[in-house]
Amino acid sequence: MKFNAASIAYSWVIAVCFLGLISVWAQPPAADTPKPSLIELPSQILSAAHSDLEYLKASAWCALESDQVAVLKTTRDEKHFRGSMAIAPHWRGEPLQQTEQERLNNCVALRLEQTGKNRNLPGSERAALAFLFSDL
Repeated sequence: MKFNAASIAYSWVIAVCFLGLISVWAQPPAADTPKPSLIELPSQILSAAHSDLEYLKASAWCALESDQVAVLKTTRDEKHFRGSMAIAPHWRGEPLQQTEQERLNNCVALRLEQTGKNRNLPGSERAALAFLFSDL
């Protein structure tokens, strides 16, 4: 029996091309990235607790999930603060339960320390939080 190497090679090329086309057509459509959920903070939050926007930004970063964005509307503009650590995803600017508030305060203090604000971090959770923030 005689084999024609050229025809075998051409048939393999054609088969691979057809498989490539089929696999491209069979791909599921790309999933739409979910839009972040906006959380409107009360405007009096700055005068109530801290007038520091960096503190509020760190609080939102620590409290909310990565798909949550806190929105603060002031008389001049609108500020957006994205969450990340999800310590208290239900946070809306109000005080939390004692345990959650302690965790949030420790996280905020460490975040402010990392971003250049020198504030002391009380409590024994410093080592665990330092480990969490080590790759950020």
